[in-house]
Amino acid sequence: MRSKTLFSNHFLNTRLVQMPEWKEDPLPTLERVRKLWLTAAQHGATWNEAQTEQEFIQPVLTALGWEFIVQAKSKRGGQVTRPDYALFADETAKGDAYRYQGDDDAFYSRALAIAEAKHWGVRSARRMPADAQPGRQRAIPAIRW
Repeated sequence: MRSKTLFSNHFLNTRLVQMPEWKEDPLPTLERVRKLWLTAAQHGATWNEAQTEQEFIQPVLTALGWEFIVQAKSKRGGQVTRPDYALFADETAKGDAYRYQGDDDAFYSRALAIAEAKHWGVRSARRMPADAQPGRQRAIPAIRW
């Protein structure tokens, strides 16, 4: 019988389980993230953005094995912007990237992803009301980097 899925049954049942990434038990990480989620669900509505990052975002990124640089400077369209996080596979890649801050191509070519964090309850795909938080950007910064 032919499988019409993305991966063959042989790959999923035989080869995948032999890869080092699949040897680690995911349950401790899942439990850690679940506890963080439950705490955020209980207290998140009272947190500001910095507290959300400290209490939830950064511990989740760490639990998932990411190394990160917070608010690395970036110049896009003549404006200085700062994505909340540049994410790296390991400490070596992170350390290498530090010296390239301000040179977007060199810096972000070393990052595997960027992440934007908002305080608990803010939807990233919606516009903030004009009077929501005076002095803050009205539009959630969609992908600009």
